Amino acid sequence: MKNFTLVFIFLLVVFSASGQNIEWAKMLSSPFQAGVSCVVTDDLNTIWLFYDIYDSTNFRTQSLLKKFDQSGNLQSNDTLPITLGIYFVQKSDHSTFYIWGKSNDSTIQLSGHHAYGNFIAEMDFNNNWINVSRNLGRFGQVNDFKFDEAGNLYVAETHSTVPHASSAFYKFDKNGNLVYSTASSIPTNSSGFSIQPLSNGNCYDFIRGDGINSFEERDSIGNVLWNINSPEIRNMATDTFNNLYIMGYFTRSIQFGSIILTDSINTRNIFIAKMDSQHNFEWVNKISSTGSIFGGNLTCDPVNRRLYLEGNYSDSIYFYGNGFPSYGSSTFSHAMYIASFDLNGNMPWITTVTSSNSVVPYSLATNQLGQIFISGAFVDTLFVDSFLVSVTTGKSDIYLMKIADTTNSIENITVKNSLLVYPNPADKDFTIKFSDTKYTNVQLFNSTGAIVKLFSNQLNGMQISVEDLSNGIYFLREISEDNNPVFTKIIVAHSR
Repeated sequence: MKNFTLVFIFLLVVFSASGQNIEWAKMLSSPFQAGVSCVVTDDLNTIWLFYDIYDSTNFRTQSLLKKFDQSGNLQSNDTLPITLGIYFVQKSDHSTFYIWGKSNDSTIQLSGHHAYGNFIAEMDFNNNWINVSRNLGRFGQVNDFKFDEAGNLYVAETHSTVPHASSAFYKFDKNGNLVYSTASSIPTNSSGFSIQPLSNGNCYDFIRGDGINSFEERDSIGNVLWNINSPEIRNMATDTFNNLYIMGYFTRSIQFGSIILTDSINTRNIFIAKMDSQHNFEWVNKISSTGSIFGGNLTCDPVNRRLYLEGNYSDSIYFYGNGFPSYGSSTFSHAMYIASFDLNGNMPWITTVTSSNSVVPYSLATNQLGQIFISGAFVDTLFVDSFLVSVTTGKSDIYLMKIADTTNSIENITVKNSLLVYPNPADKDFTIKFSDTKYTNVQLFNSTGAIVKLFSNQLNGMQISVEDLSNGIYFLREISEDNNPVFTKIIVAHSR
């Protein structure tokens, strides 16, 4: 077997823009073409990078896994027994990763199960394969795929058929069993473009058709509960409370309920919108470019209450927000952007990364500390702030970068809307004091949005033990008698 030799080039940068700084960027080079990459973080804030490289001479794909600490130092380097690549990796709510991959070697076994064709696998934080699905069969053009908290896989795809293309949506359980397969509600020339599972087992999906698009909510067995004609939606994300954040494209003008956006540049624009669980739109924002612009991953960080979007653009890019001034970048022909939104639609910061040839973001992840990790591929030279790295000539390589969101802060004592929480960080317990406002419901979430403690009818205050919780950042939600929620970030830091 041919050895795959990797070259690491490490770059430390500090970005000067307010609200964030790029702490480091790492370039991973090999003699072969870079493929898809997926970055995820575990409960200890270790960075896991799954990625593929392709040997075009021997027509062979190699899937690799590298782990890095918070400073970008390599901790481990593994080759995975997956012969046709990794599509997607997502962290679960019980200290594992869900992996969707593909293999053409029927002799490969993961955890005693054959991993052949399309398969779902589960890996714990010690690299043990603990569950592997059966073969999921063949797909057409897969446009989007996501896991829910229970490990169910949702797939949106397009079949190229004669005389018309058609779309379909699939749901598989964590063991690879088909829960449902449903055809598009648009009968001809349609593409299943995006999909987003909800915590209640339902999901949203978007179908693009000829002259009409359909934005839908389906129940847990695939029945359509609600749908509207909508602009093109490319990606979706949800927060802890099943609010939906959508990203897509429009030209000229677009309307969401009573909210109207217009296009002064008269090119394709990106919109970002928030819709509540009752299908009401709360806010809409937009990003424009004088050249081309594309949206990529949209990720919601429920702990730090941030929404992050990355994508590509050419020429100049312009950002708009609630009270946020227009921003025109320097002019580049090949660039990517990273934008931050709070959950009210405001934009605390944006930043850009450019290349002399091309740069593509593939994956975006966040951790409990409000840090962002982005992986992707680039060709030739990558510019990060005032630094540049020249690694390859005419072929793609992988990059990984870390961005610290400095707009997230944690105080020792938190006071919000007549609410006092102390001590914070907490070792054994913390106390909540209510003054003139009475809170009837208190919920404590972990970093993945799962409820770990729930209390009702706490009218004056309470003390919450955290001795049974692991070290980390938690999310406290208090609901008052007038149904107004208050959110507080809690650190659990045991002294022993």
